[in-house]
Amino acid sequence: MIVAILNVFLILVIAYAHWRLPDAVGPTVPFGVRIPEERAQDPAVLRAKQTYRTILVPLAVLAVVAALLAPGAGPGYAALPAVGFIALMYLDYYAVHRMLQTAKARGRWYEGRRTAAVADTALRTQPLRYPLQFLYASAGIILVTALIGLVRYPQLPPVFAVHFGTNGQPNGFADKSLGTAFSIVWLQIAMTALFAGITYVVLHTRQELDPAAPRA
Repeated sequence: MIVAILNVFLILVIAYAHWRLPDAVGPTVPFGVRIPEERAQDPAVLRAKQTYRTILVPLAVLAVVAALLAPGAGPGYAALPAVGFIALMYLDYYAVHRMLQTAKARGRWYEGRRTAAVADTALRTQPLRYPLQFLYASAGIILVTALIGLVRYPQLPPVFAVHFGTNGQPNGFADKSLGTAFSIVWLQIAMTALFAGITYVVLHTRQELDPAAPRA
């Protein structure tokens, strides 16, 4: 139950961060789409924010329900609702990004206008390197965990405990299989791939500066 409560708390924090996301970026780059400053309150922009948050709420509720049920499926599945929620929120963000791009193109928001861009070239002349040492460390942990599992797998009984209560007694069981016995490994791989991808995207994201206030 403690694991479920912690996961629910994590999901709520993630949900709040994503709820605030549209207001955290510059007014001229909502959802990663560059728009004229006077279009910041355009109905299409406001509709994009509303759509994004309308999708967010049921996804958060679904993730909370899954987090409350997940511990009974085994320790390897406990964090999957939070990971799945993050992945779905990125899909939500991308869908709204495409919707706003379409509205911008159809409305010809930049037609007949001179456009200017302000950029900080430091991240290109002195780019940040991908922290491979942390990725190698994560891969090493996954490898060690998998090797321990391979050694112990033949000794596992047909049915074994996969979850324990706060009193130390098992309260969840699973049939022996590669899926259940190596659930921790699959979770490690999923989490490592997710955060490795996020790190790559962050390091290669264009640094947006507002042409109307370049000094700021």
